Amino acid sequence: MPDVSLDFRYLRYVLLVAQFGSFRAAAESENMTQSTISRRVSILERKVGVRLFERSHNGARLTVAGERFVQTAAYSAERLREVIREVRETVKGEIGQLRIGLMTSLAAGPMADIIGDFHRLNPRIELTFEETASDGAIVGLLCRRLDAAFLPNVLNFPGCESLQLYEEELCLAVSSEHRLASAGMVAWEDIKSEKFILPSGSAGGELDEFLLRQLSIGRSAPRISIQYVGRENLLNLVARDCGVALVLASTAAGMARRDVAFLRLYGTAKKIEFSLVWSAMSENPARKKFVDIARKLAR
Repeated sequence: MPDVSLDFRYLRYVLLVAQFGSFRAAAESENMTQSTISRRVSILERKVGVRLFERSHNGARLTVAGERFVQTAAYSAERLREVIREVRETVKGEIGQLRIGLMTSLAAGPMADIIGDFHRLNPRIELTFEETASDGAIVGLLCRRLDAAFLPNVLNFPGCESLQLYEEELCLAVSSEHRLASAGMVAWEDIKSEKFILPSGSAGGELDEFLLRQLSIGRSAPRISIQYVGRENLLNLVARDCGVALVLASTAAGMARRDVAFLRLYGTAKKIEFSLVWSAMSENPARKKFVDIARKLAR
């Protein structure tokens, strides 16, 4: 069996001899002696187990096996250079992947601005997103399924670091035919008898439940209808006057619907504080760049 523990310098000498068709010319191009080049090529031939060159007074010509070896070796050497370059770029955060957890819309708002700026400045880093509730996001961060997550009302999660980014106001989504559609702004007293539609489970459901708890503090519990749909179909149900729904101001700003009206809420001092969270053990260079951009855009 041939010895495959090759020295890549020896491979380079083979490529040079093949290029110049001469051991002497190859040696001169490297400012080395011909005997040194010849000896190292011979060592490589012994390791590979085949003769790569036919040697004569007129120079050196590749054997059939040598031609095959050089073709494959040249490609492999180039691929190795590419891999080394990619690894170095990954360490610098110039290429790679960034996996982000979120539980609200990307339509508009500071979160969308952070993601947009990051992609503009780092177009070669692939962004992947996962809609998730807070518990799922923290697990994802700690097991390195996620690199960062945008989460509301962040507490001190063990093993994680966070950066408070911005606050969001609440809006109420109602059908354009609703009695309050033209009000522009409403108080809890105006909507306490309404039926609130919530998506079941998932990220949006957790956020809506939190919002409703804040709105109903010290008041009678609101009527709730759980629907197994996403945010888009939730608003479709609102448009059909099946109920009303709470949304963030940035979500409302990113919507252009004639069949749904978005109303501001007053008398609700509590805002939603969003933070960027990441694992304290994260070593992804892309994540570090993402946090730096978030710091600049925070507040």
